[in-house]
Amino acid sequence: MDVVNLLQSRNRCLRRLLESAGDFVAKAEKGDFTGLSAFLERRDSTVRAFELYDRRITALLGALTDEAARQRLIERLRPVLAEREELVHSLLRSDERSFRLIENE
Repeated sequence: MDVVNLLQSRNRCLRRLLESAGDFVAKAEKGDFTGLSAFLERRDSTVRAFELYDRRITALLGALTDEAARQRLIERLRPVLAEREELVHSLLRSDERSFRLIENE
């Protein structure tokens, strides 16, 4: 698997986590916190998965010594990283809302 595919997989994980957070928030806003443990478990497993992705990506990037290949990779990564940035910002907003609801409860 190459770096682009690994980062795309990470983005898919972020999207699923964002969906999970959205589901939790929608229920929590109605006073239903029964999904809290599942939500937190999902977050924890996603963080563990990211650690695995990061190790693999670091290894692949470390093996890439050709400067021309690095530049091509950077160009291929731009849209994937832009998507990741958008997902992370959305997740941060969702987290803020989630944890505010938890704190108020």
